Amino acid sequence: VPRKNGKTEWAAGVAHLALARLGVIGGEVYSIAATTDQAGIVFNAALSMVAHSPALADIYETRKKSLYCPALHTVFRPLSVNAHGKHGLKCLVLIGDEAHEWKSADLYEFVRQSMGLWAEPLEWIISTGDKPEGYGHELWDESEKIAEGSLDDPETLVDHAADNAKSI
Repeated sequence: VPRKNGKTEWAAGVAHLALARLGVIGGEVYSIAATTDQAGIVFNAALSMVAHSPALADIYETRKKSLYCPALHTVFRPLSVNAHGKHGLKCLVLIGDEAHEWKSADLYEFVRQSMGLWAEPLEWIISTGDKPEGYGHELWDESEKIAEGSLDDPETLVDHAADNAKSI
């Protein structure tokens, strides 16, 4: 989806649904990206939604590095680039931001492996486009094949707009 078309806010909304409305006790939502700052963008959008919505503010405890829903013991955190030291995750929803920037699959695969606890985990991968190198390019190629029908993956939905699209 082209830049400035609401991908971040859309992903933050998905995080809120997972945290407060799916009814899954103990679920964890993580945003990951090529940099720690980038991983924080979706998280900060979710925090901003809480700050501007009394209904959301009643549901959550906001903390410096997490958003916590005490009724369901769910949490949303951005994760740093390094997979080291991230053992014990129970990821229900993985939000991967700017996937075209990912040089390797290390953090993505590490977090993805923590999703085995859940019957219906969700990955929400965001990208503005293609780069001809790195793991993000592999994901891009795979999504293109799924979208065009040359790769059958019934568990993956690819939603993207043309390069010249002006809005979603």
